[in-house]
Amino acid sequence: MDRAGWWLAPGAPQQVLAWETKHLPHRFAADGSGSSGAPGPAAELFDTFSLPAVYGVLDSRGLLVQAVADGNQTAVRVDAQVSWTPARPVSEKVPAAAKAVTVSEDLGANQGKAKPPTPVTVTDPAKVRKLVALINGLPLTQPGISSCPAGFGDTLTLTFRVGPGTPALAVATAELSGCPLTRFSIGGKQQPALAGASGPQILRIAGLPWKIPTI
Repeated sequence: MDRAGWWLAPGAPQQVLAWETKHLPHRFAADGSGSSGAPGPAAELFDTFSLPAVYGVLDSRGLLVQAVADGNQTAVRVDAQVSWTPARPVSEKVPAAAKAVTVSEDLGANQGKAKPPTPVTVTDPAKVRKLVALINGLPLTQPGISSCPAGFGDTLTLTFRVGPGTPALAVATAELSGCPLTRFSIGGKQQPALAGASGPQILRIAGLPWKIPTI
């Protein structure tokens, strides 16, 4: 979302931007500055700033301040730019009936002939609740094109069940390399991708001494 405002201010563009930078609240971080258009008095100058993202709510928060000479004054445009993470509906979360979680690990192409550990089913109620909360607390991934490091297929998979040996209620597969995302399905139906779950956190909650594959 972009919300813009326009003003006229006294002074040259450089002076206006310097005043604005000095008076901006300290919680804003300066990201950069530059110019566009033909060089000289008619050039448009700009500064960019940002606030920290709010995990699971606001993916990015930025401020763009542009200034250009307008006679003896400066025309100023300020854009507040925010992208948000869509809320996950209850229908796209691990069902409350889950009382057991099978944890399994797949090793990718960079692990040679190493074999993954035998899958383990967790039934301790406290651990199951924490694993359910971990997956249900992940935000949806933002749509669009992303630049990712190389992925080799290393994953941790959580299969949520009513009890040991029963059909899967939901399956969450966390990628351990490449883009940080978690593939998620409920009753065999694929759901929107989630932000990446932490492999070490999964193993810590489950109480498993497995090692996360090195890239």
